[in-house]
Order: sequence, then structure tokens, then C-alpha cells
Amino acid sequence: MLKPPDARAQSRRSIVAWALVLVVVLLARAASGVDSALHFSGPPVDGPFQLFNALRRIAAGERGGADFQFFHGIGVPYLHYLPFRLFGGGFLASEITRQLISIVAYPIVVVIFFRAFTRDWSRTLALSSIVYFVSIALALRAITTPTISMLGIRSSLPTLVPVVMYATTSRGSRALWIGVMLGAALLLGTEQGLAALVAFVVVNAIAAWRADDRLARVRETLLAVTIAITTLVVVLLVIGGPRGVAGALRYNFKLVPGDQFWYFGAPASVFAPDWPSVFALMRQMPRIPLTLLTAVGVIGVQLRRLWREPDGEAGRRHIALAVLAIYG
Repeated sequence: MLKPPDARAQSRRSIVAWALVLVVVLLARAASGVDSALHFSGPPVDGPFQLFNALRRIAAGERGGADFQFFHGIGVPYLHYLPFRLFGGGFLASEITRQLISIVAYPIVVVIFFRAFTRDWSRTLALSSIVYFVSIALALRAITTPTISMLGIRSSLPTLVPVVMYATTSRGSRALWIGVMLGAALLLGTEQGLAALVAFVVVNAIAAWRADDRLARVRETLLAVTIAITTLVVVLLVIGGPRGVAGALRYNFKLVPGDQFWYFGAPASVFAPDWPSVFALMRQMPRIPLTLLTAVGVIGVQLRRLWREPDGEAGRRHIALAVLAIYG
């Protein structure tokens, strides 16, 4: 049923108001990011220089995977390369590009996500603004800004996988686009892509167990995983050739996971060598158990919904949100 003229006008005003608020805050954040680039005082290793090193190598004609590796996923520097060249191709260009892409990408992903699940621009922009403001208020810089790990960029495609799962009704199209998204997610962040892939397989296994079309769901899942692996290999082949495929896969899936003692902690940094130390750390930092308990609760709620209603549009929604919860 169509809305009356007054309701439509009010809805348009709401959309414009929320959009303006979101854009103003985003522009302020972007200006802050450019200022950070112009007055750079970041760490001398990792983060900024890691990206610049990869970008200058690409500009020199070197090929990712074959001539150089990138810790977070070889697709990250290629995502930044074009604006890097447009801004001049030096370190300042690299840092401006790094700041702007991460700062702009986060609210865009949030808007796309809410638009897919609400199908209403007024609610989408309102919810997106609230989430964006809360993220800023809680100082979630790891996802709203690049910091040193560009987590916001690396987690963007896994966050959008549920959008494809819910919005696409055709099984063939859904498997295709989910596979492409998961493959691209692995290129932009190995651990983020793997987490999304595992969540996708686990949730679809539960859905297949409960659904009437069990075999069709299994085939769709296997097809999506196959397409994801194919996407990863094909893009690596285009970037670095056969040697690049072997080099990138070995680096990201073997060398990096096998050499991360510094990531998991080592004295004199915060370090938990045994389970009693883990619980002691949780007492010292109550946000850790609170976050874990919240995550487990959200996963339980979404899986319960999926278990009760695995089919139809509601089933697609439950599957998509369960994948997001487990990935998170």
C-alpha cells in the first residue's frame, strides 16, 4: 500500500536529514584522516610503511606473490594502487589513500548492510548513523580508521557476505556471488576470509540438516566454496603468475600462521602461557569475557532462529545473520 503524501514527504525529510548527518560526520573523519597523513607521526614499521613498500614495488613493475608478499592479503595493496598513483605516487599519496579508503569504506559497508536487511532508506540511514556514532564513541579505531592493520578493509567483504546470502533468491546466482565474495575476502585478509568461509560452511551444514531441500543446499555450499577457491587462485595467477600463486599461498597460509608468537603475546607484553593466566587476564580486563559472552549469546539466538525456521525468506535471513554472528 502506498504511503499518503504527508508520510512520503516526512520520509523524504528523514532520509535527507540522516544522510546529511552521516555525510557531515564522514567528511569530518576524512578531513582528520588527511590531516593525519599530512602530519604523519605513525610507527616506523608495519602499517603505513608496509603498505607503501608494496605500492612502490607494484609501481616499479614487481608482481605480488612472486616478487613481494603482503602480510594482510596480497589484494590490499592492489585495492589502494590507483588512488595512490592519482595522488602522486609517493609516501604522502600512500598515506592519504590508506586513510581515506578505510575511513570511507566503513560507513559505506554499514549502509549497504542495513539497506539489504531493512529495505527502507530512512531506517537504513538512521541505523547506519547510530552504528557509526557508537563506533566512534567507543573508540573502535581498528575498524573506523586504518590504524596499522586496516582491519576495517579486511573485514568489509566478510560483513557483506550475509547481504548477498539474504538478497539473492536464485541458488545459482547466490552460490556464484557468495563464492566470488569469499574468494575476494581471502585476498583482502587471509584470516578474515577464512573466518567467513568457516562460518558459511558451518551455518549451511546446520541449515541443510534442518531444511527440506537438503541436497540442494549441500550442492550450493560446495559450489560456493569451489568458486571461492577458484576466485582466489585466478586472481593470484593474474597478479603474480604461477610463481605468484605458489608464493602467496605459502606465505599467507603457512609462513604467517606458523610465525606469530608476537601476535599471541610474549613477555614482557601481555601474555597468557596457560589457562589460569587466561582467567586472570579476564579478571584484569573484564571486557574480554563480556565480549565473548555477548558473542556466544548472539550466536545462540541466531542459530536457534535458524533451527526453527530454515526455509523461505525468513530462513535466508536467519542463515545470513547466523553467518555474520559466527564470523564475528
